[in-house]
Amino acid sequence: MNWTTIFAGIAAFVSIVNVFVTIRNNKAQIQAQIISSSRVQWIKEVREIYSNFIKLSTEFHNELLFLRVCDNEENFDKNFNMLRGNLWSSYYQLISYFPKNDSDGRNCEIVSIFNELVNFLEEKLEYSYRDITFSKFVPSFQELQRYDVPEQYKAMLNMVSDEFSCYMKAEWVKAKLEVENQIKFSQL
Repeated sequence: MNWTTIFAGIAAFVSIVNVFVTIRNNKAQIQAQIISSSRVQWIKEVREIYSNFIKLSTEFHNELLFLRVCDNEENFDKNFNMLRGNLWSSYYQLISYFPKNDSDGRNCEIVSIFNELVNFLEEKLEYSYRDITFSKFVPSFQELQRYDVPEQYKAMLNMVSDEFSCYMKAEWVKAKLEVENQIKFSQL
């Protein structure tokens, strides 16, 4: 046997293995990029919908405070009902991004806090038919009962914002770990 042939065979084998390793690494990197960019896109979409939901809830709350002050009651009712419909539409659009069957149960928690916000607004609307000053309004959400009536909505927004921020931060960390793990796996 010729040593040149043996070394050439070994070199060819190593080259073929390198090609397969490179292909596997490239696939893993592409998959990691897809996961990462998809997660970033999802985060961006959810933040936009969340922002709209908060904007509509604030408009709804502000309208509640001035519910009976309007001169043109019919026009006001029409606009208020449209605002209410838009709020509920935004709520359902937002929660559609958080399916119930997730791996760690965090989706149910975030949907729950969004639900508390819309329930708070609906309770306040219902109460407004009895007392437009809201002087003795007591929300069903226990966390809000320790606040004075004028501070309840702000407290509710703070709770929602804190929950949402924590959720999104965890999603970002999760996405980074997925990418890092995918890259590490490809390097094995």
